[in-house]
Amino acid sequence: MTTMGSTLQQRENRFSSQYDEKTHTWRLLDTWHPSLKNVNIEDEIEDDHPALTILPEAAFIDLVKTATRMGILENAMIASNSEEVERLTEKNSSYKAEIENLQKMLLAKPKTPEAPPMTESFALKKHAMDNILKVLAIDSMEN
Repeated sequence: MTTMGSTLQQRENRFSSQYDEKTHTWRLLDTWHPSLKNVNIEDEIEDDHPALTILPEAAFIDLVKTATRMGILENAMIASNSEEVERLTEKNSSYKAEIENLQKMLLAKPKTPEAPPMTESFALKKHAMDNILKVLAIDSMEN
């Protein structure tokens, strides 16, 4: 008969967790616990087994909050997938820089557009139109 203990001792991760939706509890199994060496695959691990820790959902949430506040959770995430975290951190930094640039653009005073440069021909036509308007204005005042 094969024992579960020898199989569990070969696992890379020491702990295995499972959430029970009916009871709203977390079950944490220490797969390297010495008491599991003689447990058979067919055997069920009872809730009072020394290798099993049961955490109510509220306790788990408090644990996560405390670990986050202390920086432990962040360190665990970085250690488990540092390349992904580094990539996302760089992406986040570029997004922040883009947001800052857009905010600066929004807060900057709008510039008045410059008048296009006038050609000599355009300037002469404009001067002629101004003179015609003056003549028309004088004529309408006389009537």
